Amino acid sequence: MRPTIKEASLTADFVQDDRNANKGTVRGKGMLDRSISDLGFGRPILADKHHKIIAGNKTAQAVAEAGMTNAIVIESDGTRPIVHVRTDLDLGDRKGKARVLAHADNWIQKMDYEIDEFVLAEDIESGAVPDWLGMNEAKNIASENNETVETLGLSFKLVITCNTEEEQQQLLTEMETRGIECKAMII
Repeated sequence: MRPTIKEASLTADFVQDDRNANKGTVRGKGMLDRSISDLGFGRPILADKHHKIIAGNKTAQAVAEAGMTNAIVIESDGTRPIVHVRTDLDLGDRKGKARVLAHADNWIQKMDYEIDEFVLAEDIESGAVPDWLGMNEAKNIASENNETVETLGLSFKLVITCNTEEEQQQLLTEMETRGIECKAMII
């Protein structure tokens, strides 16, 4: 497929992922807002063929809030990488915007990630999260860095499926009586 380039409105033509497993953080949002304001855009936003945002939901939200809705859209089939060349940036300038943007990109990803454990649990259960993205990989990363899964900020969750709301309430009460932190949800 030959890529096509066009313009579109980020707010009118694209839709946020209503099952985004990243809830984001207040601190990360502040950093993202400041980065867009001071440095402009680095990473593209990724959307599916129906214009539902796959990656970059927080960026799209920040852009909409800032009133910058006119977007350049590149349609492709994903078989070749898309490179965004910023003609105003020079990585050779050690104190310039390019170096700041490199750090901002890395830090914002880390600081604006708060997992929605319910969405993640559903996606793991449905098979949407492969092993190389799941807890086995988290354990591998932790051991490579002489850390534990807990020090990486991850935790172990257990999802129990109940047949009735009454059964769910009984189990929740029993677990809380034992001092086990629980959350009930209806899916």
